[in-house]
Amino acid sequence: MKKIVQILTFLLLSSVYVQAEGFKLGLEAGFSPVELEAEDTAQKIANASGSTVTTEYDLGVFVGRIFGEFEISSQLSGEVGYFNTTAAEATYTIGSDSADESYEASGFDLSAKFDFDTAFAKI
Repeated sequence: MKKIVQILTFLLLSSVYVQAEGFKLGLEAGFSPVELEAEDTAQKIANASGSTVTTEYDLGVFVGRIFGEFEISSQLSGEVGYFNTTAAEATYTIGSDSADESYEASGFDLSAKFDFDTAFAKI
């Protein structure tokens, strides 16, 4: 299952660029697998409570990113971006009681991009 999710991650990743003299504005979207370890947590709750615990959890999140790339020289450019994910959630249920956990991520990134004839490297 993890291989299928990883393949879908690469297939769903898309990028859109708008280019002006020495500057590019871009938008990326994709899907990223997550490992919440919800089954391990459910087992720990079951061991502590002596009850059967059921769980439902997300296997991945959607990721969006907007970025600007500016040319420093013909082989070097800088990139600044902001990304945000949807929430990865898990629900644990014992009888009629339940508890939820939720995680999401967002942040800024900064990188340097080195262009070669047929490839590029980003740090």
